[in-house]
Parts: sequence; C-alpha cells; structure tokens
Amino acid sequence: MTAISGTLARQPSAAPACAALRLASYPDRNPGNPYVELFYDALAKHGIEHAGRLVPDPAWFDGGGRDVDVGHIHWPERMWGGKRPGRLHRMAAWLAGRPIRGVLRLRRFLDRAAAGGVTRVWTVHNVAHHEGASIVDRWGYRELAHRSDLMLCLSHAAAAEL
Repeated sequence: MTAISGTLARQPSAAPACAALRLASYPDRNPGNPYVELFYDALAKHGIEHAGRLVPDPAWFDGGGRDVDVGHIHWPERMWGGKRPGRLHRMAAWLAGRPIRGVLRLRRFLDRAAAGGVTRVWTVHNVAHHEGASIVDRWGYRELAHRSDLMLCLSHAAAAEL
C-alpha cells in the first residue's frame, strides 16, 4: 500500500499516459460535487476512462465491473452505513446488523478485486466523516486501508493517522 499526501501540479503531456485504463468509482460522477468532477476530468486528459459506478459487492465483477482496471473509493461510510437520514433509521439498521454486513461485503469485494488484478484506490478526504465515527466506521476504515493498493491522502494529518 502506498499513501500520497500533498498536491502536485503538472501540465498533462500531449500523449495519454494509459490509453486503455478503465476506472470505476464510488460514488459515481457527481455534478453536485466539484471535487469529483474535476478529479475525473483531469484523469481523462491522461487517457484514464471513468467507467461508471463501482458497486461494492463481489458479484459486481460478474457484470458491470468485469472490464475495470481500477476501483476508486472516495467516501466509504455509505457502503456500510447507508444514507444516515435520522436516529431511528440508524438504530434500525444497527439492530438489523446492516453496518456489520456492509463492512464484511466491502472486505469480500476488495479481496475479489485483488484476486482479479483490479487496483484498489482510496482517496482519504478525512480519516472519519464529519458527523463522527462509530466503532463499525473505524473497522471499515481499517479494512479499507489494509486492502487498498494506493491511498491518496488529502491532508498530512490523514496520512499520519493511517
């Protein structure tokens, strides 16, 4: 696993770095978030194609994820915790074991990605989301950090903590 922090400003070369590299992401392209759009637009200038939404389930590789070279995760909490609309919903999800099953599914997904030669990338915007991290969140972060091939840390604090 490699962690990178800081910024690097470079003009794209005339020729793409990788002509056929396909990257799927979670979340998918999001016009409401300028970071995601700018990031994938910049990669496209280097010949890296955004192949759509990554579905964090091992079965995804049998269908839409079959030809993906890179799986890129930004904000993983929703993979195991859902949308977090309110306390009642979170409590019902917790009692049903949904967050635990979500982390286990993510772990199986990441292991299958590795077995299939898919590079696993996590952009670490924050080590924990702004609303605070539960014990399951911290477990999910550890699983993702342990199984990522590359972690793009957007702060020195995140890189030091991981």
